[in-house]
Amino acid sequence: MFATTCVDLFPFNSTTLPKDFFSDPIVLSELQVLHSKHGSWGPLGQQATGVDFDPVPCTQLSMEFFDRLYECGVLRADGAIKGCIPEYVEGLAINNELEKAMFMEDSDNHDVFSPDERSQLLFRLFMLLIKGGPLNQYEDNIGAYFDMTKLLYKDLVSVSKDPQTKSLFVNSSVVSINSVVSHADGKVHSGFFFLTTKPSLCVCMWVWVW
Repeated sequence: MFATTCVDLFPFNSTTLPKDFFSDPIVLSELQVLHSKHGSWGPLGQQATGVDFDPVPCTQLSMEFFDRLYECGVLRADGAIKGCIPEYVEGLAINNELEKAMFMEDSDNHDVFSPDERSQLLFRLFMLLIKGGPLNQYEDNIGAYFDMTKLLYKDLVSVSKDPQTKSLFVNSSVVSINSVVSHADGKVHSGFFFLTTKPSLCVCMWVWVW
């Protein structure tokens, strides 16, 4: 999976993300994208004339969000992922009950998470790790997936405490970039981009791109 994944961090001081971000000279020269034509990494290069994106909610604060996977029987008490008869969904091999719950809408456990919960950044990171890539070596125990999901989430968002209620909340903003149209040739760069902003004590803010 990580052969087709890149994470970058940029200081940025614009409040009109994400279009200005993809027009910034430093971003254009430094942000690495996977070019489908020859399958290699290279800079975005050309200024964006259009950016299609959707906001991503990120209100979850705990990995207890996934405890219901134990309760519904997808995971055993020791974290082992329950197997199933192999199936295929749009070319994706489904080899266990976790993958069925994630990717098969007609599975018994697909509705364990509501559509709104599935839109959460925490869930989307988890689902991307479960899906993997062409060279992915899948795990039989959920531990590695939970550990990596937690690590990525902590890196991508920041948390603050409300001074009045003392409650914790995520103070990052996240958008999912669906496509970026380049200035010169009209080329559309697509795939999955998560653009997250993390407030900083300095004038600029930090922008994570995954």
